[in-house]
Amino acid sequence: MTVARTSLISERARLREAIVGLRTSWEIAGRNWTDAQHRRLGERLLQPLEHSLRSAENAIEAMDEILARVHRECGEDPDA
Repeated sequence: MTVARTSLISERARLREAIVGLRTSWEIAGRNWTDAQHRRLGERLLQPLEHSLRSAENAIEAMDEILARVHRECGEDPDA
């Protein structure tokens, strides 16, 4: 596997961990922080951020597929 692809795959994994960690921390905080401000912050900040992170994760996956195709077309084995 090439350095670029390895980096994309590892960064996508790191991003996935960040999304899961953020959601878990928010849910833990919500056990004790149950007022309207918690709800508003979740709606205004957390939900859009999670959406953006998932979009970035999808973009990284698409870029990885493109890089794999480029490597194949150039005669390189992208999984070597």
